[in-house]
Amino acid sequence: MILDQDHSRQLRQQTALAQFGELALHSDDLDEILTEACRLVGEALGTDFAKVVELQPDGNTLLVRAGVGWTEGVVGVATIQATDDTSEGYALKTGEPMISPDIDEETRFRYPDFLITYGVKAVANVIIIGGTDRPPFGILQVDSRVRREFSEEDVAFLRTYANLIAATVERLSVLNETRDASTRLRLALEAGDLGSFEMDVASGHITSSDRYDSIFGIVSVEKSWTWNALLEQVVPEDRAGIADAMRSALAESGELRVEFRIERAEDSAPRWIELRGRLDDQGDSPPRIVGIAADITDRKLAEQALVMSNGTLEAQVSERTNSLAESNAQLDAFAYTVSHDLRAPLRAMEGFARILQEDHGAGLGEEGYHYASRIVGAAKRMEGLIDDLLAFSRVQRADVTMKWTDPARAIRNAITELRSAGFDESAVTLKVTPSFPPIKADGMILAQVIGNLVLNAAKFKAPDRSAHVTIRAERCAERVRIWVEDNGIGIAPEHQARIFNVFERLHGQETYPGTGVGLAIVKAGVERMGGTCGVEGDLGVGSRFWIELDAAENSAGEGVS
Repeated sequence: MILDQDHSRQLRQQTALAQFGELALHSDDLDEILTEACRLVGEALGTDFAKVVELQPDGNTLLVRAGVGWTEGVVGVATIQATDDTSEGYALKTGEPMISPDIDEETRFRYPDFLITYGVKAVANVIIIGGTDRPPFGILQVDSRVRREFSEEDVAFLRTYANLIAATVERLSVLNETRDASTRLRLALEAGDLGSFEMDVASGHITSSDRYDSIFGIVSVEKSWTWNALLEQVVPEDRAGIADAMRSALAESGELRVEFRIERAEDSAPRWIELRGRLDDQGDSPPRIVGIAADITDRKLAEQALVMSNGTLEAQVSERTNSLAESNAQLDAFAYTVSHDLRAPLRAMEGFARILQEDHGAGLGEEGYHYASRIVGAAKRMEGLIDDLLAFSRVQRADVTMKWTDPARAIRNAITELRSAGFDESAVTLKVTPSFPPIKADGMILAQVIGNLVLNAAKFKAPDRSAHVTIRAERCAERVRIWVEDNGIGIAPEHQARIFNVFERLHGQETYPGTGVGLAIVKAGVERMGGTCGVEGDLGVGSRFWIELDAAENSAGEGVS
């Protein structure tokens, strides 16, 4: 009989999990999902009440967000304070389930008045975790009017159920963020009067926004955009230029940026157009060019007017400079919005994989746990790539402020910034004498350059020894050379000429753990400061990266930072 009861209980719980999982995948209504979750968990455990209490922004108040068994005035109204003397506060603080078989005999906690009013005797709480970098969502709680001992199997079921709720909440959060990001992207494009497009490289088919169509004067509802159709609108003199720009983007740079003239389809009006795009050939999707289009006729006419009329030069330059600044700001907003769109699914992916590891690790088996770990690692690497690409863009566009700078202080500042990000500075040795001449540099860019070189050295760690980095400086004619040397796996000579290229991954030697952008940031930053950089070394003997910047014999009167 006991075995039959256990089997019946397990069947109810498994059925509840299955039914809730199906609902969670198909519904986007969080209140509907939470209410049904309470109904299913109450039926599975045979309790009188069930509820989900949501942690509010103050971090201390829990609101009854959904529930079953309660009359009007509880759901959406009743609150609980998550203090140390409440069972809910205990669950949030420790992350552990809290079980009270009989609250009349409970000496650890006090309970809210509405539980007492409803005659609750036994309570079980489990935390509903939050997503990556988010606080807990709240607590799943079941209540019984009779004294009850909740078994270990009951508690395990509740924890699994709460984790499913957490995954569902995170899915909806990511969905809402994506929708919000899409709205912001659309508004940014509209504010900048920009059209967006995607072109399938193989077929030449173009998917475009309404603004893109109107820029080219296409008003037909049944439009069919292709690359050849676009070229037909380009004036004959400019067709070779736009074709060359596309070939370069596909075969070399991956970046499309071209200006050309068209005859607008609706009225044959001559217009200047600018296309900016980027090749996307990663993943399983076919290669495509993704970008924006802008009508720059006004800008071009202004440029012509500047040449023709010196009398109005200052006013027109000011006006067009402001226009260009606004356009660049809008493009920056575009880049950061796309960055946010990419991060949201990555964080969801990592969160779901961690849930699998932490709550279902034993059931996954060794192979399943390994693949879940790889998902977490891949998501983190992708977020690192996004950060590096934004940093690379900032270095290329940054305003450079060159000052006479103490090299020892600049290096220490770089190490301090790394320490604030969690880097172990004990692995770094500094060899810069106080008497060294100042160098001419932008302090922020120099700190980023040195920081990237140190992090790169750490990533090239040899498997058989601890990573160690030495930073030293030496006089080199009228310049100062700063060395960043490591004891890692080294770089083969045949790779050294291209190691600073964007997305260079060093295929053919040790697996490179970075994004392929960090050293490109180094080169871009050094060149912005008028310096040079390079690398020496060989496989198995470590690497010696160097940068050279102008030195000053006597700069005391100029102010050394």
